[in-house]
Amino acid sequence: MNILFVVNNLRVGGAGRVVARLATQMQSMDHNVAILITANDEVLYPLPSDVKVYNLHMVDEKETKLSVLRIINRAKKIKKICLERAIDVVYSFLPEINIYSIIAGFHRNWTTIISERNDPNIDPPYKRVRLMRKLLYPLCDGVVFQTEGAKAYFSKKIQEKGILIFNPVSTDIPEPITGQREKVFVAAGRLNLQKNYAMMLKAFASFCETDDEYCLHIYGEGEERSNIEGLIRDLNLRERVILKGQSYNLLDEIKTASCYLLSSDYEGMSNSLIEAMALGLPIISTDHPIGGARALIINGKNGYLVPVNDYSAMAEQMRYVTENLDDVIEKAQMNISLRKKLSVAEIANQWLDFAKTSAKQK
Repeated sequence: MNILFVVNNLRVGGAGRVVARLATQMQSMDHNVAILITANDEVLYPLPSDVKVYNLHMVDEKETKLSVLRIINRAKKIKKICLERAIDVVYSFLPEINIYSIIAGFHRNWTTIISERNDPNIDPPYKRVRLMRKLLYPLCDGVVFQTEGAKAYFSKKIQEKGILIFNPVSTDIPEPITGQREKVFVAAGRLNLQKNYAMMLKAFASFCETDDEYCLHIYGEGEERSNIEGLIRDLNLRERVILKGQSYNLLDEIKTASCYLLSSDYEGMSNSLIEAMALGLPIISTDHPIGGARALIINGKNGYLVPVNDYSAMAEQMRYVTENLDDVIEKAQMNISLRKKLSVAEIANQWLDFAKTSAKQK
């Protein structure tokens, strides 16, 4: 099968990470895989040398909105690559890119599968993109959702074309540790408003009022770094919180931690959360819409859910975890089974099977 993935970049973000893993797995299964990225970015996620990566360049770099010219130019590029490579399936990620991919596939033989990767109630924020999504999504051949909450946002016609597929666990995830844990909370993700690190820091500051041993390590970079640094100073946490920056060996760095934190206001399905669970780390996460954490965590059984933006609830849960760490770690071990359930091979087969089913229904 000739396959084309279309995504924004292969440098940062969950969508690019998932695409790199799926492309690598499908290429190893004797499919002919290519990737088109819509930004002229460097490729940092590892890929086999025989996976061709195309960069999509805009004709007019001044175009910043979803104009007719931008849509036509990008759809034409996707169409050209599909024709040159005799593509059978296009897998498209993220709303604006999905619009280009659907238009490129009008009256063509290939199957167009699009995917929502975030909360559709919030993302995309632009009215023009949301309107075009509403008009064009019914014309695709299939839609991959990550949660029932995301699927429920859309019309019945789109839901009928949909399937739920979780994100895959990395093939090189380290083995779970069995020894003593470091007295460290860890978090990972882009430093932006969506992740609500302010709530996490306030929770940790509250936790520190009754604890003088634990630290917090936050991995990632982003536009909110300076604001986060300022809040760390304001909360007198400079000795207890470390911004670790971008890590290319994240799982090895966090595997000995006592607990993983996720404070997002909204999410699709967090790759970092899945892999922290697969490491056997205790988990505290906000119960954010559209249910990405709730799809993985049974509160009090294999992890802990707290209300969005409720730092007091997170602080209370942090105290519970540290005071009952042995029991919490034992419960977290059930999450190690995600390595098999969400293996890259298993998830890739779900994507491939869905494309075949969608093609038959065209």
